[in-house]
Amino acid sequence: MNALTGRSKSYFIGVLVAYTAVVLAQAMYFKFTNSVETQLVFGTLSDWLAQGQLAQFAPVVRSYGHFLVANLELVAAFLLLLPPTRAVGALLAMCVASGAVLAHMFTPLGVSVVIDRAGATDGGILFGLALGTWFASGLIILLDPLPSRARAQVTPHATKSSLKTAAAQQAPKEDLENLDRLVAFDAADVTQLEESFDQLLFNVKRVFRDEIVGEHRLVLRDCVQSLDSLPSQSKYFPRRPLIIPKLIRAVNNVASSKMDLVAVISHDPVLAGELLKVANSPYYRLSDEPVDSIGRAIVVLGMDGLKSMASTLVMQPVLQVRTSYFPRFSETVWLHSVKAALAAQAYARKTSACDSFQAHLLCLLSSIGHIVVFQMMMEIYTKYSVTRPQIEVLRSLRNDHADSVSAAVVDQWHLSDEFVEILNAYQLKTPVNELEPLGRALYYGRLVATAHMLFEGGRYTQEQIDEIMKARGLHPEVFQVMWGVLSKDKASMTAGTLVSKPAPAQRKTA
Repeated sequence: MNALTGRSKSYFIGVLVAYTAVVLAQAMYFKFTNSVETQLVFGTLSDWLAQGQLAQFAPVVRSYGHFLVANLELVAAFLLLLPPTRAVGALLAMCVASGAVLAHMFTPLGVSVVIDRAGATDGGILFGLALGTWFASGLIILLDPLPSRARAQVTPHATKSSLKTAAAQQAPKEDLENLDRLVAFDAADVTQLEESFDQLLFNVKRVFRDEIVGEHRLVLRDCVQSLDSLPSQSKYFPRRPLIIPKLIRAVNNVASSKMDLVAVISHDPVLAGELLKVANSPYYRLSDEPVDSIGRAIVVLGMDGLKSMASTLVMQPVLQVRTSYFPRFSETVWLHSVKAALAAQAYARKTSACDSFQAHLLCLLSSIGHIVVFQMMMEIYTKYSVTRPQIEVLRSLRNDHADSVSAAVVDQWHLSDEFVEILNAYQLKTPVNELEPLGRALYYGRLVATAHMLFEGGRYTQEQIDEIMKARGLHPEVFQVMWGVLSKDKASMTAGTLVSKPAPAQRKTA
């Protein structure tokens, strides 16, 4: 069952619901019309009860039993078709099916039921449908239990204010406008935005070349051919931070407490130290008394702030590397990653469409592929006579392959099948309104982060950015919240700079 995630899981649950609802619908039709089959079935059950200690119920079963069961089937079918009550409907359907299966097996009704007055039988069809309904209902409860939907938006530190109503959690605000139209992943305005960001990333003002020639083309060819074997090359693939799985489990486990998260963080002295530095920074510190424990850091940063800061600091060493060429590449990718994570987190909170911690972490993880292909390219360049790597080679690798490499890293780290599916859909440039909510959080988080960096660099105006977001279908209210977070939360975006790193040597690039 763990292999079923994302869209495939939704489709499978949909099939189970459709099967169960159809069986219940045809069953209630025969009962409500008091068909010959229904009269024979409940007549047999009534005769059987009349011979035992429950004889007083025999007349009721004969006259009203079919109406009672039909109404239960009607209620079960109705609840099944509504996502918030699906698990309750499945449970009721399972109870009805259990009664039917037991009646077939332990009463004179039998597995093969008499369906007409001439004595013909159904060959076990009714028994098979009851058994199928029992299994289908059980799978629905297993795959889509009622508590899981509440847990999807509730973290271990949930308070009464965060648990106002289940309905509020399950009815997110629209994150898109004009859902009746296709929102393409790419367009001319997005392409121009990305090109301007690459100029910022590589600190150049020139137009990028359309063709890659000579030995640079050979480098690109070798890089692409090496992609399939990347997971087996430890020199390129980063080692998974040991705390990441523990952090995810502590955050996602509804039974966890604040102390569970404190225990996870405290086992990593470097992470604990960096978090205390952040909590003691002028941006967060509210009194003269120093913050000297993770427990007090929770009070200062809040649980959401603590989780986000922890994941950011854990991922920082993975995403920041020493470079001789492209000296601003790692630093700019890191800053963009942190901005995207904060924007995606704001998106998730505003829309209630997905978990904010997952959105934050996914954005950080999605940047790993950019660092991996960069390291691989620099290694392969050493095999050729060219002395200066070409920007266009790295641009091509990033645009065409970085997200699939990020998906491979997440898969190798055994973090989340859903993350892998989303990153692969992102690489395929799936239309925005066909992405899962978490996928849209990633898309809009990265898009808004890109726009914000260009705005801060004076390369785009607010009006230009507003037009792009409107064309991409992002709801203005959601965009304003995301933009506001990036404009105000300076401390979170510079948290990564708290860890000192040597400045790389400056070299020219082609």
